Amino acid sequence: CVRGRLEEALASDVAPGDFDALKQTALDPKVQHSIDKDIPRTFPKYQWTTGDDDFQTVLGDVLRAFAAKHPSVGYCQGL
Repeated sequence: CVRGRLEEALASDVAPGDFDALKQTALDPKVQHSIDKDIPRTFPKYQWTTGDDDFQTVLGDVLRAFAAKHPSVGYCQGL
């Protein structure tokens, strides 16, 4: 499954406990704006939830953490 391989690759790239710090890292304003603009357009009707977090919150956290971990890549639509 592609999703499983992607999750495994991303998880192996971040040490345990670093995710929370990465997702709160201040990003370049252009990168942050692009993420904020795209999140509501990504699966807008998807109702998946985990505890108190909805899909868009979790997706935003992952994209911010990725952009913080890989500033040379930052963010591009379709990640």
